[in-house]
Formats: sequence, structure tokens, C-alpha cells
Amino acid sequence: MFVRRLTTSLKEQHWVTIGIELIIVIIGVFVGNWVNDWNQERAAGRETNNLLVELRPEMIQQRQSMESIRKYLQITGRYADVAFAGWRRDPRVSDTQFVIAAYQASQSYGISANGQTWAQIFGGDQLRRIKDAAIRRPLQRLMTYDYSLLSYDRLDSKYRNDVRLIIPNDIQQQIRAACGDHLILDGRGLGLPPTCTIDIPDVGGAADGLRAHPELVGELAQHESLIATQFTNVDLVESQIDELEHAIAHLR
Repeated sequence: MFVRRLTTSLKEQHWVTIGIELIIVIIGVFVGNWVNDWNQERAAGRETNNLLVELRPEMIQQRQSMESIRKYLQITGRYADVAFAGWRRDPRVSDTQFVIAAYQASQSYGISANGQTWAQIFGGDQLRRIKDAAIRRPLQRLMTYDYSLLSYDRLDSKYRNDVRLIIPNDIQQQIRAACGDHLILDGRGLGLPPTCTIDIPDVGGAADGLRAHPELVGELAQHESLIATQFTNVDLVESQIDELEHAIAHLR
């Protein structure tokens, strides 16, 4: 119908009619493209929201990992306090408690998590589709965070190496067997017993060996400073996870 009218108008040189018809066609094409783009954008937005909602289990797991690191290192810190008291020859700390605490204070724990999980889902276009800055900002930080700062190697200190050279290996094995790491979070994390009350025969020699190396006190203090840094790193990641979870809580 439109082509017939246009042909007739051309033959009769009805230029106003021709102009109006062309404008109608152009507007129609523009509106059609705009509606199509709008529908695609809405579909992409729904897909992004669904991905954000589906990411919540990953956020929960990451937060649990951060909490397990904090709890583990808090326990090693309490052992460190006992070890310091042992070096001071505090009468309330027995030789057995001293040796156990000196060893347990050297225990370390980190995670191998990285930002790939976040980046694989929200890399490039997906992240740009998130219009809400309250969601985009913490997600981008979690994607780009240097997770090596939370790795096990960060606590591979001089104290950890030196104290294990001094405590006899058979005593270390006894401590690990009775009070060593155990799996938590369905195998996704590690825990450490907050107390260890095993009896270690002939432990006096090990205690004397530790006290013969007072430099270990300074090394343990340095080890504790590394742990303090780990707490800061854990707090940073946790804060971004909490901010992201709060921001997407209203999404369905």
C-alpha cells in the first residue's frame, strides 16, 4: 500500500506527500530499532540481575572462608601469648604448655581464592550493564583484588621456620596428631583447636632449647605483625562482600 502511494505521488509530483511518507518510514524504523534495543537491554539487565542473585552462594562461601581465617589466626595469637609468657618464665605456664604454644603459634592458614570466579561471570560487558554503582563498585573491587595477600605463603615467617628447627620432630608430630589442623566448612576450610592439653614426656629439654634462643621472641613478635596485616586484608574483603550482599539483597 505504501509503495503504491509513493509511486503515485512520484508520478504526480506530490512532494509534500512523498516527504511525509518518508518521514513516517524513518520514524517507524527508528522507533522499531529503539524498541528492539530497549527489549534487548531489559533482557540483558534481567540476566545480570539473575547472575547477581545466583552469586550469593559464592559470596556466602567467601565470607565463611574469611571468617575461618580470622578465627584460626585468633587462636594462634592466643598460643603466642602463652609462648611469650613461657619465654618470660611465667610460673603459670608449664614447660609442656610452653612448647605446645610455641609450636601452635607458628601455625598458619591462608586461602587460594582469586577473582576469577567474579571476573568469569561479570567480566567486560556484564559489569558495564550494572547501572547501580552500589552493586558495581564492590563487585569490581572483589574482581580486581589481589588475593595473593591472603595466601598461605604470607605467614611463612622466620619464626615459623626457626621454631620448627628447634622443637624436636617427635614432639611436633605429637602436637600435630592431637591438636593439629582439622577440616571445617565441608572441607573448604581449616580449624585449629583452641587448647591442647596432651602430656609430652621429657619435654623439659625442648623447653630449655627454646629458651636458649631468645631471638625467637623477636621473631614471634614479627610473625604476629604479619598476622595483624592478615586481619586487615580479611576485613577489607569481608567489607566488600557485605557491601555487595547488602546492595543485591533486593534483587529477585
